[in-house]
Amino acid sequence: SSRVRVLAAGVVASACRGRRVQHREASFKHGAVPYLLLMLRNGDKHEQQAASAALASVCRSESNSHLLCERRGLSELIRLLQLFKGATRASAAEAVMHVFRGVAGACEEAYEKGCLKTLTAIVSLDSTTEVARIRALGAMSELFAKLPASRDQYFSHGGADTLLSLLRGPTAPPPP
Repeated sequence: SSRVRVLAAGVVASACRGRRVQHREASFKHGAVPYLLLMLRNGDKHEQQAASAALASVCRSESNSHLLCERRGLSELIRLLQLFKGATRASAAEAVMHVFRGVAGACEEAYEKGCLKTLTAIVSLDSTTEVARIRALGAMSELFAKLPASRDQYFSHGGADTLLSLLRGPTAPPPP
């Protein structure tokens, strides 16, 4: 049932969080990534949210990140970033950040699919949750480090203004 899948994905997410390398490797060995991707593609809203959170945890492992990319899961994560809000978006951004960190070529693929525009919108929107904004900034940082063209595009299209407004905060006076 849907509820069981949501709870099982939550257990996977919980087990793979933090420094639990052996749990992430076990999730790889037992094939968690393909099932989580299936939940992303075909599941209801709750299943997609749970799968996104679980992928954010399991993709801390390079082997899981590679498997996700082999199964075209990066496209699914980008789709979640574009369509969802709140916790689902935050988890997808975290998973994208881990994939960028661990998989050569993932940044180029995501850049071609418009991921920079999506991450920019998440960071810029006032309606974005703080957690989603933080995780999107983490993904952008990885993207900029691995693909300098993305950084150049961001700053040539006014990205510095967004970052400065985030540095200032909502009520900070202008610098002297």
